Amino acid sequence: MNRDRRQRKGAHSRHGGDTVAIVSTQRASMERTLQFVAYHLRLGVDHIFLFLDDPNDLAAERLRNQSKTTCIPCDSQHWREVAGDRPVMVQHRQVANANHFLQSQRGEFTWMIHLDSDELLCCPGGLQRTLECEGVNVQHLKMRPWEAVPESQDCRDAFREVHLFKVPRCRRYRLAWRLAARRGFFQGEYLRGYFTGKPAIRLDGSVRTMNIHRPKNDDGTDIASTVSKGISVLHYDAASFDEWQTKWATKIERFDQSRWSPNRRSQSEYFAELMRRGDMSKLREFYNQLYLLPHWDQFVLKRLGLLKRVDIPLEEFELPV
Repeated sequence: MNRDRRQRKGAHSRHGGDTVAIVSTQRASMERTLQFVAYHLRLGVDHIFLFLDDPNDLAAERLRNQSKTTCIPCDSQHWREVAGDRPVMVQHRQVANANHFLQSQRGEFTWMIHLDSDELLCCPGGLQRTLECEGVNVQHLKMRPWEAVPESQDCRDAFREVHLFKVPRCRRYRLAWRLAARRGFFQGEYLRGYFTGKPAIRLDGSVRTMNIHRPKNDDGTDIASTVSKGISVLHYDAASFDEWQTKWATKIERFDQSRWSPNRRSQSEYFAELMRRGDMSKLREFYNQLYLLPHWDQFVLKRLGLLKRVDIPLEEFELPV
């Protein structure tokens, strides 16, 4: 990471409290990457470290003058330093980059948060203030996912266009089912993506390593977590049919599925079958079944607190000058 230290000016928080770094391995469109950076800088994140999975990603040039953003091209030199060889699986590259940051930047920031390119933090009470209140004597603050619900198959700009999010509250699922709000569930599960949450990790504690969702002790055991009440992760899992189709084709080819839930594997198997058959009509029906919610379901889920609206002002996605 020494190649990019010239961009590190201003990494420490202006407010004098806890400092926060976001770490993300990105392979996304230019627009998505710039929106991701702009939003989190405006939220109050002190520094963003982007590990660019495509070493020729043009986002690095666009972000060159952003003093609070460091772009690390994941080229052959990077992988020799970090892992010896480039990991084949995407998750393994994410984990390698996150752990590289964890080891090399310890002491530089109070908190580290690992996010994917399709995730945004949601923190109405202010990020630093919430971390300072909830993070006392806490090493691992778990942030629950809120999963995006598109309103059509043809969303073109997920961060700007999607406003509805599934909120996991397991004790209310049965009541939703009884009230016939059943399209929100697939094989008994409410969320289509992950449900374990993402970690905010205190860097002055005993955390030495991590996977995508959990920090670890030196002996490999999980570090106990405290669930955040004030910070959630907005997960734009598949905000359009085209994005869903591309994402799942990539997942099947490049992702390690050994730790996927049975539900996730079932989605993968049916998707792969429809792709082999070339049945686009059935693929669209399957996407609708997974992600779109009829009006009645939306009404019930909102009343039960299982579906919430989040409106992000469009200017939050403009890079600070």
